[in-house]
Amino acid sequence: MAGRVAKFVEAWKSIFVGHNITMRRGYSRGNEVTELYPYEKPQLAERFRGAPQLVRIAGETSEKEGSCTGCGLCAKACPVNCITVERNKDKEAPLKVASWTLDLTKCMICGLCAEACPQAALVMSHDYENAVYAKDKLIYDMERVLRRPIHIMPAATTVSEES
Repeated sequence: MAGRVAKFVEAWKSIFVGHNITMRRGYSRGNEVTELYPYEKPQLAERFRGAPQLVRIAGETSEKEGSCTGCGLCAKACPVNCITVERNKDKEAPLKVASWTLDLTKCMICGLCAEACPQAALVMSHDYENAVYAKDKLIYDMERVLRRPIHIMPAATTVSEES
């Protein structure tokens, strides 16, 4: 019987301590951690990984194409096969993408595709608002990927030596 009373007292003591902490923190000023989300966007860390995003190099690529050469390493590195890449079959043509598809319904946003890209044509964006009513809107072909906000890198500037 004494063991049961001790457990009962210990339970009420832990409840009292928990409520005491909640009351002190809940009603003190200066500890607001609530964000008014649609009106105030959260501060994302620099290393935050959102949906994959194509990179366009300023001056070197046109507005209808990114800097992707269609090597397919991003598709091979993807563990869930959410990226498919097909290249032009013409042997004489430069490496260009015939079709590139990203399925965000399968993407686990691991960043392996961006790490595998030798051209640095694919980066992980800070895009976290991917809510849609139909799943087919999360399957991006090259046309839809280029309509999304694209990361534009400045072209590498050459430093001329002055004599």
